[in-house]
Amino acid sequence: MKILINSPIVTPIVADGYGGIEKMCFDYAFHFHNLGNKVSIVALEGSSVPEGVELIKCSKRGFAEAEREVFSTWQHRIKDFDVILDLSHGHLPAMSIEGLP
Repeated sequence: MKILINSPIVTPIVADGYGGIEKMCFDYAFHFHNLGNKVSIVALEGSSVPEGVELIKCSKRGFAEAEREVFSTWQHRIKDFDVILDLSHGHLPAMSIEGLP
């Protein structure tokens, strides 16, 4: 299965030393990948992701502005993914997908 995880764009993802939603994104990516899935994760530049996981970098910090950048970064690839896990704060990327309830 091809999974896209959309992390909040507030702080970079780190493997250790931070326990917020970004850490949850790291852990989800790690376990989904180890279960044999192809995982991509949208996160702030400078983020650490598990080995074998694709990092889709976002350069802006914040909420609405960053989330618009996130969505424009991967919207052309939506059909590449079977599952999108949107853990962003405002969920703007997921709400922007046409036909998604």
